[in-house]
Amino acid sequence: MILPLAVGVDIAKAKFAAAIWVDGKGRSLGEFSNTAEGFIELEQCLATAVTTNKANCIHLVLEPTGGYELALACFGHERGWKVSLPNPKYVREWAKGLGQRAKTDKQDALLLARFASERQPQPWQPLPSEISELESLLERQNDKRAVVTARTQPT
Repeated sequence: MILPLAVGVDIAKAKFAAAIWVDGKGRSLGEFSNTAEGFIELEQCLATAVTTNKANCIHLVLEPTGGYELALACFGHERGWKVSLPNPKYVREWAKGLGQRAKTDKQDALLLARFASERQPQPWQPLPSEISELESLLERQNDKRAVVTARTQPT
């Protein structure tokens, strides 16, 4: 029987808040730096939580935030965790239905952990490296076009 540990993460550029949802109750795991060291620190906290709560897998839910979530999503995916990146609008509508309006990173993380537990969103798959690299090059090309356009516009 699969017993996932529902983990919610509210992520930003420099740090992220993490929480778990078990047996209808949420618990904050704290804040971590959005770096490889922070990811390892989270992994250690989750290893303890998995053992304590008799879970046998991890379901990590992150709200997409302009790319800040991708490094942690890939980190979790590489470790065999189920990772989900649900549409933020869908999560907000679901939360409104519960009468919840998160105001802090910690509350958002708890909300996402509850969402993971109750809604079990579809797993995310990272893009193959070739496509990811192409996407990055296209973004860079668009940035350069914007700079050229800005320079050639009359003021």
